[in-house]
Amino acid sequence: MTWDKVMAEQAAKEGWRLTTTINNGSTHPFYDVVRTPTSGHKDDKTALHLVLGMANRNSPLHRHAMHLITTSRVQPKAEPKAKRK
Repeated sequence: MTWDKVMAEQAAKEGWRLTTTINNGSTHPFYDVVRTPTSGHKDDKTALHLVLGMANRNSPLHRHAMHLITTSRVQPKAEPKAKRK
């Protein structure tokens, strides 16, 4: 399941959103939680703590967001080179 418009709207109501960041010039994007400009959160860290707390309470939206964040940190493995015969 991906991050759809309905999920993004629900997250925005809570004052946070998922954003993609490309780390170290890599072409592999990372998902991160950031606060929305109109949120009551003082910084991105407090928005992330909200998502973590709700994920720990088994909220499907927040668990899915955390799943996307954690799996985006895993670099895709390159195919192993074929062995010479």
